[in-house]
Amino acid sequence: MYDSSAIDFVGRIYDTAMQPQRWNEVMDEFADVVGAAGASLQVVDPVFNENRYLNVSTRFRDHPDTGALQEAYFKQVWLEEKKGYKALFSSNTPGFMQEYQCMGFADASYLEQYPPALWFRENFNIFNRLASRLNLNRGWRHMVGIGYDASRGEATQKEMRYANQFIPHLSRAVEMGRDFTLLQQRFNTIFGALDHYHVGIWFVTQHGEVVLSNKAAERILDQKDGIAKNARGQLCITSSSRAGLDQVIQVCSATARGEGIDSEKLLTVERYSNKDSYIMTVAPMRDPGNVIGGHYKGAIVYAIDPSNVGIISTNGLAGLYGLTTAEDNVCRLLVSGHDTKAIAEQREVGIETVRTQVKRVMQKADVQNRASLIRLALSVNLPIDLPASPLHTPYG
Repeated sequence: MYDSSAIDFVGRIYDTAMQPQRWNEVMDEFADVVGAAGASLQVVDPVFNENRYLNVSTRFRDHPDTGALQEAYFKQVWLEEKKGYKALFSSNTPGFMQEYQCMGFADASYLEQYPPALWFRENFNIFNRLASRLNLNRGWRHMVGIGYDASRGEATQKEMRYANQFIPHLSRAVEMGRDFTLLQQRFNTIFGALDHYHVGIWFVTQHGEVVLSNKAAERILDQKDGIAKNARGQLCITSSSRAGLDQVIQVCSATARGEGIDSEKLLTVERYSNKDSYIMTVAPMRDPGNVIGGHYKGAIVYAIDPSNVGIISTNGLAGLYGLTTAEDNVCRLLVSGHDTKAIAEQREVGIETVRTQVKRVMQKADVQNRASLIRLALSVNLPIDLPASPLHTPYG
């Protein structure tokens, strides 16, 4: 369903990972691509205050009373509108919902008695809005919204399906931007601070040649345990893993160039040592500031070593996902590499009790296995060094 302009737009979404100030212009283009009058992006990170922002398209920014309207919205309209967030964030998958559906109304006619809808129509000539959560991580409150001119009716199912295709890319760009925003704000640079990030990172070309990497990535290569850099400088997998890294890099790089539609790809890489497989993520990457050089449009590769338990923290997961004290303890032991038997022995409880607790942890966190739980823990508690004078320490 993508046309050429939409594919080109997908590539530009990834400009925001290193330059979040571009989100306003991306929201402008998003509104144009989906045929809406306006668009907005809200990022609410419960852990890192540095990563909270609201970006809106021109329809909202260029109103002569923007400041006063924004203040009025959060003092009055928001109090009523936030009721709809419960439905939005309780949905099983990201996807646009009609405004009246979020509020539990039977159809769009009920919006004529709904104060927030009338407020947006009066002030911005926007009616029949859509909203979607951006990710499955229930600990975050990231959402994107689009609104239509009041002169037309509600969005059609076809329009909603078309808009839904952009959600994975918006979500991935926000998540990558979280890493780089923290590096930028804590160390006043991005690339010079990559060594403060304790997950392996490689910036690669479409052919897999390594352009830039951090110390954690070099340590992984030094282990010679399934991931290597060949004589041509290409990142490759040397173990018996079936992961097709070169192909994944090519399709993600095509997205960065505005020639494809693939977002994040997840691989597991077996190791000669028989330690837990590396967890590898590949995503499109662009350098709009030309810091890397050559107007870089390639892919970024992350590699997590689950055996490096020192970088993995489960702090805060209990509060975000409603884990009991027992489940919190089991969660911590799981990501530390303990199996069911070892957890039962350490906690002095039966194996069946532990299995039940593990199942509940997985259900509450909405993950399928230990690898996914580790990724979740690292996404909540980014393994980034604190600055000399900490701006924020997650959960004390």
